[in-house]
Amino acid sequence: ACLQLVRQELLEPLSAGSEERGAYQRGYTHISRLAMLYEVERLADKFLAAPEREVAASTSGASELLQELSDRLKYTQQSWSSLEPVHRVRRAVLGLAATRLQRINPKVSERLKFEVGESWLRSAQVARECGQLQEAYSFLLEVKRFQHIEFFLEASQLAWARGRHTEAIAVLRKGLQDAF
Repeated sequence: ACLQLVRQELLEPLSAGSEERGAYQRGYTHISRLAMLYEVERLADKFLAAPEREVAASTSGASELLQELSDRLKYTQQSWSSLEPVHRVRRAVLGLAATRLQRINPKVSERLKFEVGESWLRSAQVARECGQLQEAYSFLLEVKRFQHIEFFLEASQLAWARGRHTEAIAVLRKGLQDAF
């Protein structure tokens, strides 16, 4: 019922302002929010609201849903203002789901934790690409907490973007040595 109410609130401005100037930009924002709402609904249905016995046995359905979410990012406007809210919402819901599934289905819980780390990494990349270097550094600290394998690559690229070329090469060397 709550989700339906939020959905209705997001749809009203879309239909009301479709003829006005700047309607596309405002419309994209509302459509983006509808997409986030859809993702919250799907994740909640699959991991948070599903009965324990159903979640305990399931592994393939989780992979399919996570692949769908990954694919959806490919069709999202590649900008800081569009992607960061999506990642923020995903991290929150995936984190809650991982916590719930920790004792019920540890394998899926670990996969969800990986996805949270992946989301932090993607946020760091988008921030760096958009010139939000301090934000990228903050996100990178979160990536490190999740021990993501690509941490050293993004750390190196961020150091390079900051003009610290020697540091970038050193981080890359160390990362390659540690990982491989």
